[in-house]
Amino acid sequence: MRRLQDPHVEEVRYSADLPIDLFGENHVQELVEKTDANAYNGKPGTSSGIYRRTRSTRS
Repeated sequence: MRRLQDPHVEEVRYSADLPIDLFGENHVQELVEKTDANAYNGKPGTSSGIYRRTRSTRS
């Protein structure tokens, strides 16, 4: 589910027309969604989220 403060793909496309060199997202899902929609207009994007390894409870 998309949070209300997340910019829509169209808003990111308008921002990509500005002199911005790099776009960042907090969640990988957002980065993938906007990259797949070509919202960055070919400019690089990165995820600044924290990656955690899932811990197994098995011994």
